Amino acid sequence: MELSLNQTADVEQLKQKLTTAFPSYKIKSPLLNKKIINVVNGPVMAIIIPKNNKVKVVGNINLMLPWMFVLFVILMALTLIGGLIFYGVMYYVKKEDFKSLETEVSQFISKEYI
Repeated sequence: MELSLNQTADVEQLKQKLTTAFPSYKIKSPLLNKKIINVVNGPVMAIIIPKNNKVKVVGNINLMLPWMFVLFVILMALTLIGGLIFYGVMYYVKKEDFKSLETEVSQFISKEYI
């Protein structure tokens, strides 16, 4: 979901606002890219990518949970198709959850910056 903003969104300021607005979610940046914000709620996550006067919010599953990661790696090592089937099943099962997280974060950003 792409949002057009009236003003530019500073990454650190947006991160602070998200932390105060969603105290139960884990707000962090990826290891090598500090311009992107991840909002993690268990096995689902929303990825926020601010660029100039636009913000892109994308929902996805969080494969970095220990049991998901280990199972995914084992299935990918044994059979490539097994890992892809696992990812597809998890994507289908959690699709409603990460879409709702995506809209929740998008509504907050649009309320704050539009």
